[in-house]
Amino acid sequence: MKTVIRIGAAATFLCLFVLSARAAGQTSASFRVAADVFSAADAGIAAGGAFHQSSLSVAQWCVVGVRTSAAYGCEEGFQAAAEGLDSDHDGIPDGDDADSDGDGVPDAADTRVYDTDNDGENNLADGDDDADGLTDMQESQYGTSWVQTDSDGDRQSDYEEVAVLLTDPTDGSDFLQCLSVEFRTGIVVVSWASRPGVSNYWVQRTTNIGEGASWSAVSGRISGAAGTNRTSWTDVSPPPGSHYRVRVPY
Repeated sequence: MKTVIRIGAAATFLCLFVLSARAAGQTSASFRVAADVFSAADAGIAAGGAFHQSSLSVAQWCVVGVRTSAAYGCEEGFQAAAEGLDSDHDGIPDGDDADSDGDGVPDAADTRVYDTDNDGENNLADGDDDADGLTDMQESQYGTSWVQTDSDGDRQSDYEEVAVLLTDPTDGSDFLQCLSVEFRTGIVVVSWASRPGVSNYWVQRTTNIGEGASWSAVSGRISGAAGTNRTSWTDVSPPPGSHYRVRVPY
């Protein structure tokens, strides 16, 4: 038998915010941004968390409250860009995007445009647009979606893959799953896709897989086998008709 387990939870990380530079020396009362346009030669400006960019249309990151030069400052929740805002970071400016926040609801019918997770906080001020437990900055680092909680569609959230399971959140074939359940003489060997850094795998067993089945933990806090992405556990006293699943609580 093979069962894939998904358990939901969330965590808060350091919040980082996005903004884009205006023309050199310009300021904007409406966006409260003062910035220069940097060339590729100005790599030193990246110190402190802001990436240098030579294009007005490319967003720049900056840690809130950190000024990286006398001419460059930023304030959380605001974005100035020559081509307009792009709230869901899909490459389409909001003015041309029928679904500006990427929540699957067209703007024309959306009661909270620019608020993907409907938490009452505009995406530009929200450090975690999709409320999956990864900040927007972390989503960029891992290549996952700002506005989808499960970027690769494997039914395990980006947070679960990055912080709990240590699987690849951009690869739909890489997730927690049972690989085999082998019934041998008097024993059962359960194997699953694992990671060496995970130390709290639990194997559960039931003799009834119908709706409302009761699962019992038969082994817990198993560490992923070193040097491989496969771990096995042996049940030395399996009842007739046993079924198994693997969980990682957090």
